[in-house]
Amino acid sequence: MRKILKGYTFIAFIIVAFNVYECIFQKVSMKSGIIFIIEGLLGIILIYAPFLFKKWFKISFPNELIFMYWFFILISVFLGTCLHLISYFKYYDKLLHFSSPIVLTFLGYGILTYFLEKSRSQYPSIWFFMIFGFAFAQTCGVLWEFWEFLCDQFLGLNLQRYLLHGQPLIGRKALLDTMGDLFVNTCGSLIASVYAYLRAKKTSIQYFKNFKIYIH
Repeated sequence: MRKILKGYTFIAFIIVAFNVYECIFQKVSMKSGIIFIIEGLLGIILIYAPFLFKKWFKISFPNELIFMYWFFILISVFLGTCLHLISYFKYYDKLLHFSSPIVLTFLGYGILTYFLEKSRSQYPSIWFFMIFGFAFAQTCGVLWEFWEFLCDQFLGLNLQRYLLHGQPLIGRKALLDTMGDLFVNTCGSLIASVYAYLRAKKTSIQYFKNFKIYIH
């Protein structure tokens, strides 16, 4: 784990150094360059978020969940934003909306497992885990769309892609980005649920213990 963390952090600093280079040599605008640098530095902090949660809040996450979380931070913050892949590839944003619910579905399993064992309840059927993990990921996806809407409404951004060349889209075209995000969010959580179902059927319902969150 430590070697992976050190390597990940080193790569992250290299990418931020690239953003500093872009800013100094005016490969991008000063405003954009500063935003990229700030997001990269915040991304480095996010790498250590699981360990900060353990230190400050006594909440421990399993390694399987941490690795999935790190992968998402890699493709979203460092590859997507700092290396600008989200600008080069039209549907890169959809890839992020597809991968995030996979992580959130397994996080939902971890939360459910924690509360079941805390209450000393008997493990329910596999379908209970399926429904809870799916619903948890879907709820987070909807909340994220609320966040994008609020940023667009009050900060003048275009996260929901309702503007095209500065002009507001009309009718169904204005809904395509948001509905597309929710659709791929659903696909991601469904795939995660099917995978977990097959693994649990092959082994046992104890499979979900792999994602248990510990609160000390």
